Amino acid sequence: MKQNFKSLNNMLHNIIQKYNFDESYANQTIKDDWIKVVNNNIFKIFKPVKIEKHVLYLHAKTEYWKPEFDKFKNQIMEKVNNYLDPFQIKDINII
Repeated sequence: MKQNFKSLNNMLHNIIQKYNFDESYANQTIKDDWIKVVNNNIFKIFKPVKIEKHVLYLHAKTEYWKPEFDKFKNQIMEKVNNYLDPFQIKDINII
């Protein structure tokens, strides 16, 4: 059963890439699964807004966190890219 799921998952990724749904799929997935992607502390502070042209835009809970974001940026990018693989984000911005 697990092998069938992997095969189905691979086919789904191929279809998504072929028809250029990558970014739409990544947008929805990251919003739906944000708590699974990042740890609870980051989940409480930053929320995904959109992915556009391989850039993830996040909203910070308060203005205080905008200058503090650099401490979390690499960690968030690594977790997001691992989760969305093969789709990759190239940058993260706070809006």
